[in-house]
Amino acid sequence: MDFKSAKDDNEKTNTTESTETAETISDNQEDIAEKVEGIDNAFHDRRPNAGGGGCINDEHNISKENRTNSEDLVRELESRLGTRNKSPKRRKVLLLTGSLNLGRGIGMTVKELEKRGFGKDHAEKMLRDLRDSGFLSELDKRVGHMKQYALPNCMHLVEAKTNGKEKEEILPNDFTLLIANRLSLMEDGYHNIHMETFLNYREDYDLLGWPVSSTLNKQKVKTFKLDMKRSVTFTIAPNGAVNIAIGCTHKPYKFHSAAGLIDFFVACGQIFNLLQMATINRFNVVPRVGDWHLTQFDYNKDIPIKDLQDKYSTNVISWSSKGVLKLDYLGTIFQVYCKFMPFVGECLRFEGHYNAKSKVKLEDMVADIANGNKHPFTTLEEMILNGRSKIADDRS
Repeated sequence: MDFKSAKDDNEKTNTTESTETAETISDNQEDIAEKVEGIDNAFHDRRPNAGGGGCINDEHNISKENRTNSEDLVRELESRLGTRNKSPKRRKVLLLTGSLNLGRGIGMTVKELEKRGFGKDHAEKMLRDLRDSGFLSELDKRVGHMKQYALPNCMHLVEAKTNGKEKEEILPNDFTLLIANRLSLMEDGYHNIHMETFLNYREDYDLLGWPVSSTLNKQKVKTFKLDMKRSVTFTIAPNGAVNIAIGCTHKPYKFHSAAGLIDFFVACGQIFNLLQMATINRFNVVPRVGDWHLTQFDYNKDIPIKDLQDKYSTNVISWSSKGVLKLDYLGTIFQVYCKFMPFVGECLRFEGHYNAKSKVKLEDMVADIANGNKHPFTTLEEMILNGRSKIADDRS
């Protein structure tokens, strides 16, 4: 009986080892490819300075904050692409790329991977595959002869740093009709959104464990993330007045689509819950979201510079990384400037600013904008076309 038991145990052990071996074949394929190419395994080699730069886990003093933000960027990217990068090595390359983009404002290159133990051929293939699958974007500017890569949702930071100082402050003035026609086909995005409401119970102010920004007005101020590109800042006064400011310049809300409206009101729900949690989970802290007042916002339309370059000579169209035009038309302030956007890159942003002259409920204002029946503001294309029409009338 002892012999039979030992035999059974031996068979079970062999079966388990066979199963584990089969399950690891897929994970080891990249390692095998590296060895065939004569490349040391950058992730498993623990020798000091192995491969000319150590393993990929050596992040060269990249800050903990950058590593955390890089993880958030990769998760946002995976959510947008609808797939998760299951290869641990490729995901670590993405995390390192995000850290370089955020911390140093530079792109990932083959040389950076070579420093961390990759062979040149393998590094080139890794970056090329990540680019082709949508996880990396290739930047226009190279470092010497080397291509630079960035996370698509981080490329605006790298391009803004590398290209910003090279642009001239020249605004095109001979294609206004072209721009007006192009803008008329686009819907506005909305950012820098300010809303006002109040605490239903003033004593809830004392429950807020937030810092006081000034000993004079004793307003309590706190900022929270809504997602990777959006944040909300609360300013609450002792009298119960609540100011809510949503910063989302790199990811404006779209009020002209069902998905955009859902996105915005989900964010308002987050804001509502944040106030509830901050007051020790009290109920009825502030009025319902629809009764908040929308006091001001910026509205914008972004045209990718690449689209303009593809159609028009750069000798005709120039742009700047600084504000290139600012004007006041019928009480509305417009700006035209260059903006580096995630996933898109460099854009020419046409932006207006709106201030409510009287208190308007959030649900009413958003409904007017979404329906398009009663725009509370003048658009830039309307200003351009009205200006051209007036000039034509004066000449006739």
